[in-house]
Amino acid sequence: MLRHQRALDRLPRTWVPDHADAVVAHLDDQRRLSDVERAFAGLNPADQDVIALCVWQGLEYADAALTLGVPVGTVRSRLSRARGRLTTLTEQQHPEGNPQAGSKDA
Repeated sequence: MLRHQRALDRLPRTWVPDHADAVVAHLDDQRRLSDVERAFAGLNPADQDVIALCVWQGLEYADAALTLGVPVGTVRSRLSRARGRLTTLTEQQHPEGNPQAGSKDA
């Protein structure tokens, strides 16, 4: 056994991390993104526009207002309502509060 142990000791000591957690996290992220995409598609065009400009593109309210041709206050209120609608639509996809409740592999 001593000879066997010495042979093992000469091997490079490398640690290979378990990638299962990363795979699970990636799959969860894909599900969440799919949920948000479906919910976004259910929004009206004005809500989609304000979310796309302010959230995804990162425009300031004033720039979004100029782009949309509306007052800054309208952008603020539309964005607030659009976020609420998006949250509601996303939650309706999983009414039990479990984001994986509707999936077959849960």
